[in-house]
Amino acid sequence: MLALLSALPVAAKPAAAVWPQGLFGSVRMSEETGDLGGMEIRFFAQGGRPMVEAVICEGWCNASYTAPLERTADGFAFRYVERYESSKGATEEVLRVTLEAAKGGFLASLAPEGEPQTLLWEEAARLRRLKQPFGLAVVHGQKD
Repeated sequence: MLALLSALPVAAKPAAAVWPQGLFGSVRMSEETGDLGGMEIRFFAQGGRPMVEAVICEGWCNASYTAPLERTADGFAFRYVERYESSKGATEEVLRVTLEAAKGGFLASLAPEGEPQTLLWEEAARLRRLKQPFGLAVVHGQKD
């Protein structure tokens, strides 16, 4: 009987939930205009919770957003609030970035919260692993 019990497979412990770590991005400078465009994200943990700091550069890298990272069926996502100023006053829009795993990084898509089919970019941004920040460094004043 003991031999029979020892031959039974032992239930494997579930693998720990793996969250992305490190720095990924697609920020580039236009040689013609000097404008910056693309996205850069840094994954980190805060108080044991997975977080992301992100910058979306459209002409320049003006602000970064820090938000909790969540798991989705296809990868990860986070939300941030974009504030707009106009002659009519300030408005806010909640935007959702989805991240799908791709070779060497992620494919990032941007849509208004609750409208996943209304993509704000023509195609997903390919974010590759980075050794050092570029867009986030601009936001934090570390680059000219």
